[in-house]
Amino acid sequence: MRVPGQESSAFSLSLLCWNVHGTPYAWSNEERLSNVAGVIRSKRPELVALQEVWKRADAHDLERALESQYELVSPH
Repeated sequence: MRVPGQESSAFSLSLLCWNVHGTPYAWSNEERLSNVAGVIRSKRPELVALQEVWKRADAHDLERALESQYELVSPH
């Protein structure tokens, strides 16, 4: 949004927003979370917003799999 009378400044942010319930396809939850982390690492976004990470333990497993490149922020 541009505010009249103010200089504009360029700002960019790479965002990955993903509903990860049941994707990517894997037989086990551990394998699925590993695949999700792999996709995040390959895309290298600055901000990741994941929906349907149902268990806090899954969120922490993802955080560990991403080797602390991202900070976990959760409303719970």
